[in-house]
Amino acid sequence: MSKEASARIKINDLLKESGWRFFDEKGKPANVVLENQTKITQKMIDDYGNDFEQVSRGFIDFLLLDEHSHPIIVLEAKSEKYSPLVGKEQARTYARSQNCRFILPVQPGNKVTTQKPTKPGEVDFTVLQDYSYKSARVVVVNGITTPVKHWWEIKKHVYNYLLEKNPALASSDSLALFAKKNDIMDIRLINGMYSRGRMSATDIVKQSRAAMKIAGYESFKDLQVGYVESERKRKGQ
Repeated sequence: MSKEASARIKINDLLKESGWRFFDEKGKPANVVLENQTKITQKMIDDYGNDFEQVSRGFIDFLLLDEHSHPIIVLEAKSEKYSPLVGKEQARTYARSQNCRFILPVQPGNKVTTQKPTKPGEVDFTVLQDYSYKSARVVVVNGITTPVKHWWEIKKHVYNYLLEKNPALASSDSLALFAKKNDIMDIRLINGMYSRGRMSATDIVKQSRAAMKIAGYESFKDLQVGYVESERKRKGQ
């Protein structure tokens, strides 16, 4: 079996394990489709062949649906020979055409970008003032969704996005960027820039929203954070 074929199977398995359904099961409708309102058949999956990049659009889109069968996530599968940033703009356009809130890039061979997909309804996107006793799970920057494990990763993804869109922000004191690493907890950004990472979860979210606002985005609409209650909170510690 080819590397690409194994990758495709792994994505399918991860989705199934997380509660997503490719087919109608036990009275519940499928919540993964290839195009809006187009159900997947086994033949469609087989017809993709062994290489993601051979499909007509150059990338595969799975639409993940909510409990009302409305599209909420575009899942883009890319070969690990490409940067995970390569197809995000293509997927963003497609997501907007389907009124999807989130984009989820997946590279099965890349341990950094691939995590088990979030289960339907698992993550809370409520806007809070205090993120104490919360564990970060996902960050959505201007419609681009990225799974995370640590709060400092949110700031990294926000700042990298802003610097990618407008490199001139690197000279902005307002974003508190540094030309070289000053502290063991500094976050490495693109273009050799660093930013402070030793902050509380609440301060990280506040500073990230402030950076979005400085860059001309709507700080709450264009930056969303998905979280769950931390294990420490659950154990009453």
